[in-house]
Amino acid sequence: MSPIDYVLVAAGGIITIVTAGKALWGIIKPVNKVAHSPQEIDALSKTLNRIDEKMDLLCDVELATLNHIITGNNIENAKSIRDKLQSYICTH
Repeated sequence: MSPIDYVLVAAGGIITIVTAGKALWGIIKPVNKVAHSPQEIDALSKTLNRIDEKMDLLCDVELATLNHIITGNNIENAKSIRDKLQSYICTH
């Protein structure tokens, strides 16, 4: 082998080792946590609260509908749920 071949083999080996090291470091290194400002956290909290409120209302509607389908009675509960839903839709 000529001296150029030795240099090329050594360079290839170094490149392979460095690349493998970078790949392992990418797997092993801890995940960086995203820091949010207090304003972002507050906005996210408000959004989650609104979603929770919507889900509660939708569950009430589904339950009232299911009760009405099963029993055919309890119209007052259905009216109160309708009023809550109407109020929510009009204000949001």
